[in-house]
Amino acid sequence: AMADFIVLDGTLEATYPGEENYLARLGTNVIALAKTSDLVTVKGNNPLQLLHQQFPGCWWYPVTEKDRTTTSFVKLHPKSEYVFRCETNNSPEILSSLLPYCTDPIFIGYPYGLIVADQHARVSHAEQRSLECQFLIKNPQLKAYLRSKDAHRILDGDIY
Repeated sequence: AMADFIVLDGTLEATYPGEENYLARLGTNVIALAKTSDLVTVKGNNPLQLLHQQFPGCWWYPVTEKDRTTTSFVKLHPKSEYVFRCETNNSPEILSSLLPYCTDPIFIGYPYGLIVADQHARVSHAEQRSLECQFLIKNPQLKAYLRSKDAHRILDGDIY
């Protein structure tokens, strides 16, 4: 069966080798929502915070269009404290289809399917430490290289 649209966590920009091939195969009914953004206004302000303060309710604010992809900022629930960067290669009106899925109190304003996907994909800190220990047991010569990156982890109590 064919999906009405696909919702991605992140952007439609390829950042890894070969990723552009996967993005191209998604078709034209794709929405990507990025939870973080390093975009700033010409005055150095955070545009997401400025828009959140200025516009109540649900809304989308188009920013650019490039290569048939529209980049906008969106707020998907009136009570949400979050504004997301949104990219779509379809009409932005497709966003209205997401609104019924953005009501979960765990992260109000964020599509429930992406909440569930994150919960299943996330590696816990404990699991990460366990995997690192297993890796270092098999590759003890790498421990010296990792020491150059772990000073903060020692202070945080996350020692191998």
